[in-house]
Amino acid sequence: MTIFFCMKHILLAILLLSYSRITSAQHLLDDEDTLRIGGIRQVISVKGNAEGPLLLFLHGGPGESRIPQMEKITHALQPYAIIVMWDQRETGKTLAVNRAPLPVTLQQVEQDTDELVKVLLQRFRRQKLYLMGESWGTILGFHTAASHPEWLEGLLVVCPVINQQPSEQLALQKMKVWAKENKHAVALRELNTVKIPFTNSDQLYYSRKWMHAMDGEPYADTTMVRSYFATWSKIWLAPWNEAARQNLPVTLPRLRCPVYFFLGGKDYQTNAQISKSYYQKLIAPRKQLYWFKDATHMVMISEADSIQKIILDDIWKTSR
Repeated sequence: MTIFFCMKHILLAILLLSYSRITSAQHLLDDEDTLRIGGIRQVISVKGNAEGPLLLFLHGGPGESRIPQMEKITHALQPYAIIVMWDQRETGKTLAVNRAPLPVTLQQVEQDTDELVKVLLQRFRRQKLYLMGESWGTILGFHTAASHPEWLEGLLVVCPVINQQPSEQLALQKMKVWAKENKHAVALRELNTVKIPFTNSDQLYYSRKWMHAMDGEPYADTTMVRSYFATWSKIWLAPWNEAARQNLPVTLPRLRCPVYFFLGGKDYQTNAQISKSYYQKLIAPRKQLYWFKDATHMVMISEADSIQKIILDDIWKTSR
């Protein structure tokens, strides 16, 4: 009788465990959807745990989708949260389904961001979400945090755009010094044509080309990259220069939501020291800086596992 009683309870426990796993599996999300945002169709990819917090990722570029790298940069978060990756207008899968009817402006993409946040909060029945921006995406994140802090559990910014024109000037000066020290006549000649703000695609190309070379990561195919920047500039140079004129230490000295900075110590594209200085002066209900001393502007990729661990073990644990 005792053996039968124990076996009965063991079987019951196994059944309950199996049911729990099945139930949990039913709450896992893996979906792609097309929403009407800003008057056009825009594509999102949704993965993760439907019972967890909601995080919307704002890609950089502008115009560079992160959906292809979704697994690399969010795989550890997906069992615990709803992760939404969005291809902004004129980008990736959104561009594949429709072009924007009018030239892209910074204001339009900011409006798209606000509209998407509202849609996601309604769709997933949440009061708030986390916004995570990378480079250009941080411009959109800061805008939403400033205008609608009530929507946000927190703002996470990776290699943020803080005061970009001085950042570009500092990078240009550093590259010229590097070119002189290495007696690189071609680099110096091309860098001497660069003006800040950039007025054409070649100036941007030369800046990024020699920045990558200085970082020890030269472009493998410069012809292809130059062509890419020429095409990119027709759509994005004007809104990028508009964003580069912003000076957040002056225009946004205070945030009314928690904010978390992820900086690469060797990021010269969005200067890490400028970002660190802004962080130190920024007033916020909670703030934290995570410094990756050897990382460049690609910290989102190079430190993907570390960033996810910080979010899980520090930011979300503290927020709960």
